[in-house]
Amino acid sequence: MTARVVLLNDTDVNGYHFGCARVMGVIRRQLADRGLAPIGSVPVSLNWQDAHADLVNSADLLVINGEGTLHHASRKGRWLLDAAKATKARGARVALINALWQDNPEDWAELIASVDILSVRDSRSAAAMARQTGRSDIRVMGDLSMCVPLGRAHTSRSGVLVGDSLHASVTARLAQVAGTMPEASLVPVTSSLKFISPHKRGLRRALRIWYAGLRQRQYLRQNPKAQFLPDEAAYVAHVQTKALSVTGRFHAACLAVATRTPFVAVRSNSWKIEALLEDVGLSADRLLSVDALTADRLTPDAWAFSTSEAQAIEAKLAEWAGAASQLFDDIAALVPAPDPRPAASVSLDTRAPTSEK
Repeated sequence: MTARVVLLNDTDVNGYHFGCARVMGVIRRQLADRGLAPIGSVPVSLNWQDAHADLVNSADLLVINGEGTLHHASRKGRWLLDAAKATKARGARVALINALWQDNPEDWAELIASVDILSVRDSRSAAAMARQTGRSDIRVMGDLSMCVPLGRAHTSRSGVLVGDSLHASVTARLAQVAGTMPEASLVPVTSSLKFISPHKRGLRRALRIWYAGLRQRQYLRQNPKAQFLPDEAAYVAHVQTKALSVTGRFHAACLAVATRTPFVAVRSNSWKIEALLEDVGLSADRLLSVDALTADRLTPDAWAFSTSEAQAIEAKLAEWAGAASQLFDDIAALVPAPDPRPAASVSLDTRAPTSEK
């Protein structure tokens, strides 16, 4: 009998965020390589108990993509942990992977006490989770966007890629500074300016689409350099042509590491960028304040990787690739090997339709 695998916190919504698209693509491909095909997934920001309890409760194996959800007592983070506890309570298996863990309530530890595999994406999160849970088996590797090798660029690099941020004020500042830099492109790590939740319906959805379109047209008028790329592959290809990436997004920093692109970043909504710099072995000076985002400071020559930084990146990418491979081997070992006999498949995939971007 084929194990029923369910993904929780599917952050790839219509390919909107290229870093999230890469993470979910890695998870699906790694599971598929081991004969595991999820029967469905619960999208990010959705309480599984409201619409997908039957799906989650049918899982033999629940794979939770923690990503950037489990910090500062997030309500959406609690939903994920409630699913973990409920799944373990009925004797099924749970893997919580690719997780940030920061400033969470002490009673959250009990919710993951019996989870089969705990894997976080930075050392700070590992230390915080270990302190709260008392567990010594917490795995640490970089975000999964960096754990499967990307092809190396075969072109010379030039110019500066300026991106965006979770924070509108930082996005505005990045756009402003890009406008003063003749050699800069202005390319967010998303396919559009505003996220349109798949959970909105009817008039609320129509109004959100109208507002998002209005804001994007305003942004493009105000920032003639700006362009929105269609997908992860196009973004990665663009990054690989640049000598410097300037961003306020964690996943843009991750993709810079994965493509060996020098970068600087502005703090995000958690310690994730600082922790990335620490774990890879990059200079803390690469974390800039908003006031430091000036054309004279953002020159490629000033931010080229040092020899030690370049060596640290190669070592970490190799280490994380091995750790990710072992992680998915161990996840696959949680459930019986797939039945080689052909069987009719039943799809319970609850991801949003991919026709809209």
